[in-house]
Amino acid sequence: MDAFPEANAGRFYNENWNAVNPTYTSRQWWNGAKHVRHSPVFLNERENYYHKPLINFNWYSKLGDATSLFTTVYYSGGKGGGSGTHGSMVWNNLGPSRIVDWNATIERNMAADTSRGILRNSVNNQWSVGALSKLKWRINDNLSTTFGIDVRTAEVQHYREIRDLLGGSYFFFDGNQFDQTMVSHLKRIGDKIEYDFTNSINWAGAYAQGEYKTEKLTGFAMAGYSVVDYKYVNHFIKETSGLPFSQKSGIIGGYQVKGGGNYNISETLNAYVNLGYVSKIPIFDAVIDDRSGSLNENPVNETFTSFELGSSFKSSDGKLWLNANGYYTMWNNRAKTISVTLQNGNEGLISLTGMDQLHYGVELEGSYQLVNWLILNAAGSINHWSHASDASGKFKDWSDPNSTDATFNYYVKGLMIGDAPQTQGVLGVTFIHKGLRCQLVSRHYAHHYADWDPFSRTDPADRNQVWMLPNYSVYDLHASFDIPYEAKVNFQIFAHVFNIFDKIYVQDAVDNSAFNGFYGPNNEYSHTAMSAEVFLGTPRMVNVGLLVTF
Repeated sequence: MDAFPEANAGRFYNENWNAVNPTYTSRQWWNGAKHVRHSPVFLNERENYYHKPLINFNWYSKLGDATSLFTTVYYSGGKGGGSGTHGSMVWNNLGPSRIVDWNATIERNMAADTSRGILRNSVNNQWSVGALSKLKWRINDNLSTTFGIDVRTAEVQHYREIRDLLGGSYFFFDGNQFDQTMVSHLKRIGDKIEYDFTNSINWAGAYAQGEYKTEKLTGFAMAGYSVVDYKYVNHFIKETSGLPFSQKSGIIGGYQVKGGGNYNISETLNAYVNLGYVSKIPIFDAVIDDRSGSLNENPVNETFTSFELGSSFKSSDGKLWLNANGYYTMWNNRAKTISVTLQNGNEGLISLTGMDQLHYGVELEGSYQLVNWLILNAAGSINHWSHASDASGKFKDWSDPNSTDATFNYYVKGLMIGDAPQTQGVLGVTFIHKGLRCQLVSRHYAHHYADWDPFSRTDPADRNQVWMLPNYSVYDLHASFDIPYEAKVNFQIFAHVFNIFDKIYVQDAVDNSAFNGFYGPNNEYSHTAMSAEVFLGTPRMVNVGLLVTF
């Protein structure tokens, strides 16, 4: 294994690049124009590029002694995407990691004139405009209210385009129904291929909240309602009218109700409780399949029921502060959509429901100032996140009207939820002296299960937990110094050292990865480290800067 580049590069190994003959000088396409490649001697298979500006206009108005209005109007744009391979590439399979042989791919494309394998961009261009406004009205010394609205509209363009023909003169693509001639199927650099659609989202919401406050007791309650409608246009599919295929969802609504209270038991001790219920509007992809355009005519809202109970303590001298709370959340009807033939003969989506998750745990945090120049901080949480039950049901696929109802079963009861550590702890020591502030932080993570798809568990015998990542601890150092300078401008030097000891650890993983997992016994994935795709944590990183405030 030492002979392979993976062994020499270690965690810095990157399988998404390889050398290329410098005689290949073709430019590449992104952001609507041709560009000179970053290097003449290698090519990147994967490259992300994005620019997302944000503009806010804030207006605050005091309408009276007891009434204030706060409004924000914003614009958010977005332009960019990510590159990858498309078509048939020539691969180098000599090492453990398969990499593209750019020179062989280019030679093959040049010889045929037609590119069989290319580099493509998956583009995501978007914009959104919205407004947030809330009115605060203090009715009396004890009672205050808040009313708010949220309106926004957004458009997102998704398409793929040719980034680099890799030696060929054109790439053949006949998936656009608006291309009527053979010549129009010969795509050049910058031309769109594979898919081209636009998603539009219109959103409106409103809420009302009331708060009652006395010296001992504080209570609040709120209710909100939101509506959304989705529109989809596929620029590669032609309707009988000659226009691009389009689909609309109609209005979909969701709501939330929350309440809570805090009671000051004494000047140093308080207790609080919060509870809520949320009916969440489905995301775009659960309503309209943005590849086929199939519509889910009866989308199902996911629901969340939550409860929290906690207490805080602060010593009379202000040196000690503690907070503890426990929470319980039930996530019902995590929906999966599948494509079926509806009774009217059209393709459509339906929601498969019954996937429920249980989340509960305790969270602790506190700080203690030993002396004027030394503070101790600690925080931690112990959680249990799992699937509460198996999911099953029936549905009708009208592609064969004489067939019986189809059934679905997902065997997930008791399986732990992945993609985040369920046990976390943080310890910190902070030193303060005459403008100097230094903090050493230790972060510990445990019970982190690999990310996995619960809708993949269709075998009743497949009840094994997914692979759990090794526990790990990482140390960070943060420091800042306020430069003593008598002026209206203040200067601060800061520095951060993340992962001080350059620890190698697994930060994320994907269970039974089809890309980088290996088969276990019986040539099957085994929910073990062998079948997982892992992502190593960031090595030691230093960040130094100057902060200027005026």
